[in-house]
Amino acid sequence: MAPTAAPTVPGAFPADVDPDAIRPEDLPADGYGDLAEIDEFEETIRRYRAGEVSEDDFKPLRLFYGTYGIRESDTHMLRIKTPLGKFNPWMFEAMAVISERYSRGWGHIT
Repeated sequence: MAPTAAPTVPGAFPADVDPDAIRPEDLPADGYGDLAEIDEFEETIRRYRAGEVSEDDFKPLRLFYGTYGIRESDTHMLRIKTPLGKFNPWMFEAMAVISERYSRGWGHIT
């Protein structure tokens, strides 16, 4: 018996989406996602990489946004927060795309 394709989830996160092209109106209407906060974190990273923010000043900002360094490694863990711990299929799809695009192709959920 051949495996069947996974069902298409209405509103699923397409694998070919360009994260830089996401607009507020593209986000689900249930309040998930804060593009201004994401932009602020990206700007903080840019300033750190440019040497405008010291390691000591960057660390608390990085931790505030849920990015944790892994000891003896050049990898990081991103802590994902969801209201009331709810995680819908659209969010799993988004995490899968992020894992494939920016990581080892898998994620660890606790």
